[in-house]
Amino acid sequence: MNLIENQTYDKERSLYNLEKSKVINCTFAGEQDGESVLKEARDIYLNSCYFNLRYPLWHVLKFKVENTTFKCSIFLSLNSFIVII
Repeated sequence: MNLIENQTYDKERSLYNLEKSKVINCTFAGEQDGESVLKEARDIYLNSCYFNLRYPLWHVLKFKVENTTFKCSIFLSLNSFIVII
């Protein structure tokens, strides 16, 4: 499993199509105000992240979210499986 940790992203689709990854303590916010940062990602674990960009989870499949703040609209695919702790 890939590890992405302590990063900041503000561009549109920065982590597009990401697979089998842990995203830890990352910030998704900034001047470029991109959207759909994790579009079409799958098998993702998010922990201690901060989201302030539009639709960060657009068509994401199989993901788990812990200790994460969303200050934005979250779009989920109808086929998503989500666990929020």
